[in-house]
Amino acid sequence: MATTRDGLDQARSAAQSLHAALTDAAARPGGPVKSDFEAMPTKAQAIADQVGQSLDVQNAIARQALDEALRFLDATHKSTAEALMSSGQATEHFIRQAISHARRAVDKISEAVAARRAHNAPRDPQT
Repeated sequence: MATTRDGLDQARSAAQSLHAALTDAAARPGGPVKSDFEAMPTKAQAIADQVGQSLDVQNAIARQALDEALRFLDATHKSTAEALMSSGQATEHFIRQAISHARRAVDKISEAVAARRAHNAPRDPQT
């Protein structure tokens, strides 16, 4: 079980890093540069793969949150890929979408971590 816990925590950390990288690139003076986003679709897919690997060993509540996180990671992947293929305001639109999806993925992975911890917490037999 320790490797699952570590894997889920690593996925959350990676998703947080992805969100931070997207936000930092978007906030760059003069606007984002496409080279900042070249690795983002691959990173989003790698995080989704990591989340998917831990999906089977989670409780039902954590699994539901991870299913939603996978949808947001897929949307992040698509939005960053679209940002690379577009220009001008369309690029900015896709970047904003990617940031939003990445943030929601982090939130859902965090919910799964909390659900896992609650499920694994010792129970007080008197309550």
